[in-house]
Amino acid sequence: MITALLFLALMQPQAAAASTPPVRTEKLTAAEVKQLADANQAVADAQAKLIQAKAALQGATEGVELAHHANTDCGCYIDNVGRDYDKVEFKGDTIIIHHIHENPPSLSKPAQ
Repeated sequence: MITALLFLALMQPQAAAASTPPVRTEKLTAAEVKQLADANQAVADAQAKLIQAKAALQGATEGVELAHHANTDCGCYIDNVGRDYDKVEFKGDTIIIHHIHENPPSLSKPAQ
């Protein structure tokens, strides 16, 4: 009985080792290497164009806002007056300018 258990214990690690597939490596052909390099270069070119396009969009957006005398999310805050600024929103070919006034907080001290 002990011999049978010992035999089963010795067989289990070998059975697990036999079930793992061997590592396989292959060399790419020259055409495959070129295909991968071309695809990686195309991705890099597209990312560079995207960065340029985003910068151009931001520049155009800021130019349109300035042309309409609107400053997005800016304005001076004065303790006794508050703050006035314009919030700009683009919808298709329309620019929507929301004038926003923030009232100042109460000048009295909070109750303790």
